Amino acid sequence: TTMPARTYGVIASVAMSEESTITAPQLGRAYTLAGLATVSSWTACAIIALSTHPVLTLPIRHNVLTIAQALAPLPLAWASFEALASAASKAGLSRLKSATYRRINLALAAVSAWLAAAVAFAPHFAVGYDMYPTPFKVAATGVHIAVSFLCLGVWGRTVSTSPAPISGHYVPRIVRGLAGSVWA
Repeated sequence: TTMPARTYGVIASVAMSEESTITAPQLGRAYTLAGLATVSSWTACAIIALSTHPVLTLPIRHNVLTIAQALAPLPLAWASFEALASAASKAGLSRLKSATYRRINLALAAVSAWLAAAVAFAPHFAVGYDMYPTPFKVAATGVHIAVSFLCLGVWGRTVSTSPAPISGHYVPRIVRGLAGSVWA
C-alpha cells in the first residue's frame, strides 16, 4: 500500500513549490499512482477490518458481504482519479483549472483526509477495537495523507483566491465550491 518514492517527489513538487516543474505526463502518472494506492489501501483496510468480528462469531457469508459493501464505492474512486489523470496527462495544470476538476480534486482531498483519520484513529471509529497492525496503519495513513496533499496542492494551484475584501483566503472558495457541487 505504499507509493514509490518518485511519486512522493511529484506530490511534494505539486503541493509545496511555488513554480510547477512537473510535466503533464508526470502529473497524470501521479494521479494514476495515487488512485492505485488509494484503491489498494482501501481494499486492504476493508479486508483486515471486516474479515473477522472482534467479539462475535459470524458466518463467512456475513464477512464477505460486509467487505463487498465496503468495496462498492471503489469504481467511483478509481473513475475520479482516472478522470484527473487523463486531463492532467494531456494538458497538465491548465486543464485542471475547470470547475469540474477543481471539485474532483477537493472531493478526493477530503475523502483522503477522512480515510487517513479513519485508519490512524481506528479505535475511535470501532468502539475501541484496534484492528490494524502498527506498520500497516502507518503505511495506509501515509498513503492517504500523500494523496490528500496531491489533490489539495493541485487544487490550490488551479483556483484563484477570493476577491477583496477577503483576498488571499481559500476558505470562501471551498464553501462556494461545496455549495456549487451540492446545488449543481
